[in-house]
Amino acid sequence: MKKSFLLLLGFIFLFQMTYAQTPSISCEFRNSCLGDESQAFYANALLSSNTRIIPAGYSSNYSKILCCSSPLTNLKFTTVDVNQNCEGKNFMYFTSDTNARVAYTYNSSYHKYKMCVKTKDQSTDLDILVVKKDLYDKYLSANYACMFRTNDIVNGHMASCDSTFGSGQVYDYSVVGRVFDAIDTTPCNPDCTNELDGRIYGGCRNKVPACILTPQVCDGSIKGAWVVYNDTHEVKCTLPWNEFRKRSFTKEGVDVETITGECNNFIKKEFNVRNNGEQISMMVYVCQK
Repeated sequence: MKKSFLLLLGFIFLFQMTYAQTPSISCEFRNSCLGDESQAFYANALLSSNTRIIPAGYSSNYSKILCCSSPLTNLKFTTVDVNQNCEGKNFMYFTSDTNARVAYTYNSSYHKYKMCVKTKDQSTDLDILVVKKDLYDKYLSANYACMFRTNDIVNGHMASCDSTFGSGQVYDYSVVGRVFDAIDTTPCNPDCTNELDGRIYGGCRNKVPACILTPQVCDGSIKGAWVVYNDTHEVKCTLPWNEFRKRSFTKEGVDVETITGECNNFIKKEFNVRNNGEQISMMVYVCQK
């Protein structure tokens, strides 16, 4: 039986997915914290504010409290003299116990007190970062939540996340946080691959802070593979997720048609292959007479 073979290449294209998640940490300024919330510090306003540390006690001039909670765990904030040991991770620094400026970067000439924060159980971990406004949306999409804003990371005033800023009020820095589930059924390597098959594993976003910005399109890919990121570029699936190149292939599909009576048995077979480091799907079409 005579066979005619037609070899065509088709490609499966993966598109970045967006999905809603419940923030793993929530912070709001209140007159008093709710039962499941922890007190961080006092503020005298929601914009251009100085702060007062909790150990200094309540003052009518500092009636707003930054209250934070997490659906995954209880949070614990501790403020001590800058030379003392503190439970958990260093969160921020204060210039004094009241009427204080805040800082994320320590400077011995200015800062007298430091605040630490920790989760109260071993199954979770906490990551807190200061990000500039050009990266803010990227971290929010990765399930970080805004805690407050500041106009300077060394000697700054504070503002609530939902403040409306007027002319000349520049608050380029946002303090964002996320609680991670530190226990996962699939162990993660530091490079965001899982220990079972060495592929990029999306679940590592919830365990390894360095993996939080892993592109969705890299989930399940081989480490170092190039995958389609958008209509014009591919991304290399390896830390730090910032290598891009122009796409090797067009996303235009291939139409396969047969002539009536010329192909009685049309067979299609898919093979997963790598071409120049990019994962593609090769479709082999066989016309059998």
